[in-house]
This record gives sequence, C-alpha cells and structure tokens, in this order.
Amino acid sequence: MTTRDSVGAQPTPRGLTRALVLVLVVALVLLATAFAIGAGQPVTQKADDAALPTAAPTSEPTAAPTAEPDGTISTVVADQAVASFLTAVATTPPADLPKIVSGAILEDLQNDAQELEANGWTRTGRAKVDGVKVTDTDETAGTATVVACVDSTAVATLDENGDRLAPAATARALNIYSLARTDGYWRIVSRTFPDETAC
Repeated sequence: MTTRDSVGAQPTPRGLTRALVLVLVVALVLLATAFAIGAGQPVTQKADDAALPTAAPTSEPTAAPTAEPDGTISTVVADQAVASFLTAVATTPPADLPKIVSGAILEDLQNDAQELEANGWTRTGRAKVDGVKVTDTDETAGTATVVACVDSTAVATLDENGDRLAPAATARALNIYSLARTDGYWRIVSRTFPDETAC
C-alpha cells in the first residue's frame, strides 16, 4: 500500500476557496480603511490605542497647575509648575492674566505689562526653566518655596519701532517662587529674587 506525501499533494477546491475568501476579506478591509482616510473620516481606533490619553480642549488660558498625591512637592513637579507658569504668562494677553494667576504674582505681571504699554514696547519669546531646587515645604500649610534658574535667552523686548532693546545683563537668572497647593495642585503665588541672581 502506498501513501501520498502531503507536501506534494494538490490543494483541494475547498482549500482554494478558503484562501480566496481570506484574501478578499483582507483586501476589503484595506480598501475600506483607505477610503475612510481619503474621505477625511476618522478611522476606528485599535484596542491598543483606546487607552491613550487625549488632551481636553480648554476654553481659557491656564497656568496648568501640577498635581501631586500628597502634601510634598518633588523637584519634577516644581519644574513642571514653573515651566507651565512661564509658558502661560508668555502666551496670555495682559487682560487675561487674572484667569491664570492671582495674588502678588498677578500684581507683578500687571505692573510689567503696564510698563511695556506705557513705553510702547512689546515682548516676544518664551523663558524656560534650567533647573529647580525645592528649598522649603510646609505640608500642613500646603506651601513650598522653589529656586529656579530661568533662561530668558529667547525673550526679546522690542521698542515702538519693533527694534530689539539691549538685552538684560544676564539672560539666565535665579527666581524664587512661592507656591501654594490648592485643590490638589501647586500654583505659583509670588516671585522674588536673591541677592546673587546668576545661575
């Protein structure tokens, strides 16, 4: 009795039909996806992508307060709080400043905006954080003090003709920020400067 080796066996009509159906299904899925993209319709997310967070749209500017689970503040959270503050201030019109800050820091920023307006000056660019150090934390009161090196190299003050004024003596300076924890978030409430500002 002889047996036929399966490797050399001819495919059955049923096997060919299954393969053809599978190829057609894959082609239809690819065609539908290409059509949806071409028509500007969103393609359904894969299960793996469904868990990715998306940013909720906001209707007004915010200083993006940073949350932390307990009453302490880490260097990472302090860095984020200062960076968010600098970004919000650089991108917010003076009239909208009360929407993002309050207290002493608001008065500081409003005075700065009034000085620019009185002279017919404008300011462009954005300062960035180049290192922070948490120097004091009061968990009970929910307050903290942070010393941050702020790099203003990209910031320019322009006169009424749009010409750049002479930059400050140093583009990098230490800033002392007082932060308060409200509603689970750290917010900057005031700013001072040390005697030696170089960093």
